Amino acid sequence: MNYKLAKRLQKAGFPQDTLLSYHCSKNLGDKKVKWIIQSTNYPFIIGDFPNLKGKTIIACPNLEELIKECEPRFLALTRYEKIDGTVEWGACVTNYEAMEKTPTEALVNLYIKLNEK
Repeated sequence: MNYKLAKRLQKAGFPQDTLLSYHCSKNLGDKKVKWIIQSTNYPFIIGDFPNLKGKTIIACPNLEELIKECEPRFLALTRYEKIDGTVEWGACVTNYEAMEKTPTEALVNLYIKLNEK
C-alpha cells in the first residue's frame, strides 16, 4: 500500500479506523514529508503519539481489511499469469472485476468501484 492508494481509499470513504498501519504527511515549510507508522503488535491511538496531533493521517489497510470492506459482495482475489510471463491480480464481485498489477491495487479499485456515488 502506498500513499497514493491510501489517499484514493480515503476519498472513496474507506473507514479510517484501521489499526495496523498509517500513512502520515506533515508539511515542513515548502516540503511535504511522508512517513509510515506500523503497529502490528498492538493497537494505538493518536494520543499515544503526541507529535502526530494535527497531522494528516490516512489509514493504510492490509488485504484482510480491504476484503472485509468489499463484503458481502466480494467473491475472489485471483492471480493470473499471462502467456508473456507477466502477472495480474483480479478482485471480483458478481458483475465486476478489477484487474491490476498487485492484489492491493486490485482490491483498492474494487472498493472504489463498489462505493462510487
